[in-house]
Amino acid sequence: YVLAHVAGIPCCRSADKAAESGTGSFIGALVQSYPRGDDARSSFQNVWSTLATYVGQAQAAVQQGAQVIVFPEADLWHFFDSRDAAGSSQYTQDLGSIGTTPCSDGLATEALQLHSTLRSLRVGGTDTEVLELWQAEEIGSSTGQGSPLAVSLLADLAVELSHIRDRDVSQVAFLSAQQQTIQQSFCSCLAQSLNVSLAINVLDAKRCSVASDKQCPSDGKYVFNANIVFSHEGQIQMVYRKRHLFGTNNVLNQPLPNSVYDTRVPTYEASFTASLEVAVLICFDLEFWDSLENFALNQTVLVSSYWANSPPFMTAEMLYQGVSRANQLTLIVANTGSSPMSSGSGIFQNGEPLARHFDPRRSNDEVLLVAKVPYTYSSRHSRMHTPDRIALNAPTEADVATSACMYDPSEATVPLSNSQACTVAFMQGICMLLNTSGTYTAVVSPVPPPYNTARAGAPSGNRTTHSCTVQCHIVLKIQDDVQGVPLALFAADQLSYFPDTYDGLHMQACGIVSCQTDHDRGDEPLVCRPTWDSQLHLQYFSITMIETCDLTDESVEGHYITEEHRQVLPLLSGTGPSVLPLNASHYSHTCTRQEGTIKQHGTVCSSSLQSTEMTPPVLYSVSLYAISGLPMPR
Repeated sequence: YVLAHVAGIPCCRSADKAAESGTGSFIGALVQSYPRGDDARSSFQNVWSTLATYVGQAQAAVQQGAQVIVFPEADLWHFFDSRDAAGSSQYTQDLGSIGTTPCSDGLATEALQLHSTLRSLRVGGTDTEVLELWQAEEIGSSTGQGSPLAVSLLADLAVELSHIRDRDVSQVAFLSAQQQTIQQSFCSCLAQSLNVSLAINVLDAKRCSVASDKQCPSDGKYVFNANIVFSHEGQIQMVYRKRHLFGTNNVLNQPLPNSVYDTRVPTYEASFTASLEVAVLICFDLEFWDSLENFALNQTVLVSSYWANSPPFMTAEMLYQGVSRANQLTLIVANTGSSPMSSGSGIFQNGEPLARHFDPRRSNDEVLLVAKVPYTYSSRHSRMHTPDRIALNAPTEADVATSACMYDPSEATVPLSNSQACTVAFMQGICMLLNTSGTYTAVVSPVPPPYNTARAGAPSGNRTTHSCTVQCHIVLKIQDDVQGVPLALFAADQLSYFPDTYDGLHMQACGIVSCQTDHDRGDEPLVCRPTWDSQLHLQYFSITMIETCDLTDESVEGHYITEEHRQVLPLLSGTGPSVLPLNASHYSHTCTRQEGTIKQHGTVCSSSLQSTEMTPPVLYSVSLYAISGLPMPR
């Protein structure tokens, strides 16, 4: 795999941990990986083929000074597609409690004997002969109670487990007894052996009683998509169960809000550096404000992801950078590298890419990213109360003057609402194809109610209703000497529910893409083809999204959707497409409340994204993307 090293030396603050405020840094790492195996192999073979690669990846990260390593979502359970399927036992684990050290629960003392037994099953010979071979080579000489296992032994053990068949499990007493905990024991031992913190995505299975628990699934167990975080000593520091599943409701469970399995504020004190509070999320959670609202400003968040790219509108990297920038967060995001349509990873601090990777030409793309990550801390955390606090990189008077010189926005405004229906990636809205500079305005129709009562499982009766108007104002100047594929200016406002996904999204967008299309009939919706080689040749751009909402609260308490649940993300990408440094654009977002009665009030929010003198002359796409996660009432 590729090693992409961003320079930095491990640094831990030596001052007293009780200090009220200060700064520090750590070395963060992520592995963009992909699942090994296939549907024809057993769960043991698939899981342990992938875990065997984790050992080498973690070793390489530690060699570059990594203190915490994040792995992708679903690597270890990609082939889990049925709760009833025979041979799926190793896809789920019964995760231990925070504060425990699974490595000490047998594997620390049994690993060498277990390896010997497995080797003898596979290649012949007695356990004793294989054990003597190891001892002669002194590979396992560092094992023993209280001592970290040799990394080489763990690597070889994972390889042996990757060969085992489900019918062989009963022949190995330790495996038969420990198969629901051995994954976490192995990862705990790996963290301990390498002296590094690990964040790994697994499936957490918890038994329940149908008789006493009305929500208990019919098979008597909950199965959660979970991230487990181990300290450098192998101790469990966090178990976070994904609060917003995407596309897996048919096989997985979503923790009920405020239940024993719901981690409302998934934060913990890092073991690898002083005075750092770390948070954990998984993929789709990033689009929901209830996942972010309790984080501190400048919070460090470890994210495992299996995100789908949406050309020509958005890549995973663009979304991660946008969330980081709009919410002032440090994100360390490990995405899968399975295909160009689901890959792209990075470390982003307040929108600035410290390390990033995306290659649209490769499938099974594996890469290690390492970066020095500075942080600030305070005993008085400034929590995020509402997204209206953001005014990052807002344009100065000098910037506005420069922009006015580059392009005169007083030219005639063309109403974008007069153009045609179109689809850009997952967004359905209105588009205008053009190849001339101008100032354009779109007014998008109000969205339907947040809860579609016709949808299966949706609540009936009282609900919150929106009356919103979204305006898109786009100003751009195209390079004079450029001919070719016309640009598409698009505006969209839609409510979406996805297959096997419990929660919905209210999505809005104002953007500019290079629209490659076969469309030649004006009476049919236009569709912009997904492509990675699109180019925008712009001298200047400015996008402003204004949403005006009157809200009427008819909902049950706890299910009231307001503007405070909305994130507006700046999405900007250069050719490649590659995300750009922070100074390549100005971004601002402000909201003003419209006071009214207790039952009726509203907001006016304005967001803008504007080019700077640092913006490259050729871009992939540029847009503002607003999202409000709509958790279904439980």
